[in-house]
Amino acid sequence: MRIRIWNAFASNNSGSYVIVGSFPTAALASEVANELLVVAKEHTDWSDTREPNVSPLAAYAARNGIPNVTIADDEWPQYSSKDGPAVWAIGHQVFLHADYTVSISPVIGHLIYVRGGRVETELNHAHHAIAATFEIWFPWQKRDEMDVPARVQDIVDALCAEGGAFALEMKGAPAWRSGTDKFGEPALTIGATFDDLQAGFSRVAAACASVGADVNVRVSESPSEGDPFAHLRPTRPLPRRR
Repeated sequence: MRIRIWNAFASNNSGSYVIVGSFPTAALASEVANELLVVAKEHTDWSDTREPNVSPLAAYAARNGIPNVTIADDEWPQYSSKDGPAVWAIGHQVFLHADYTVSISPVIGHLIYVRGGRVETELNHAHHAIAATFEIWFPWQKRDEMDVPARVQDIVDALCAEGGAFALEMKGAPAWRSGTDKFGEPALTIGATFDDLQAGFSRVAAACASVGADVNVRVSESPSEGDPFAHLRPTRPLPRRR
């Protein structure tokens, strides 16, 4: 008698895609995000028929000095429930996110560089939740005039309030921790795994902007096991009203 034991891993072709670009100024980041959003919508519509032969994304690349771009079938979302990739800017950063795709054309990264930015992070075909770490800073020119702990408390209260960022759907509990006066340390660090990255990121940024704080976002794929924000627990400060 012969016994055979097989051990295999199988997966479908779904995954998420995120690319983060940074630019010298918030104005340029906003301009590039608006351009990419228009092109992403046009390219999504074009991908249904492939007419005309030159795609909107390839045409946009050519206008920016990147010729002869072709888009493979698996380089754009085909089965997502969304109308196309989400594109938005926060401060000097630009984000493009597709929640369900095989991949995204690498020309997006080329375009970020051509438009004067650089690619900070690219997560291609992630199967686990996207962990976002928000580093909150207050301008050093005005910091001495501010009650920083009070403003940090205001941010936490806004995030935890009804209708705040933490009211959105998330994969796991958020975490946060206030900083110290050490040089180079954020005043507040927040970790969250939002289902809708654009909605979550935008609400966090709005809460910070309301008290004069700037935000820098870092993204990574969550581990298959464990807490991506264990280093931020226990959270502090707690919200004034729970």
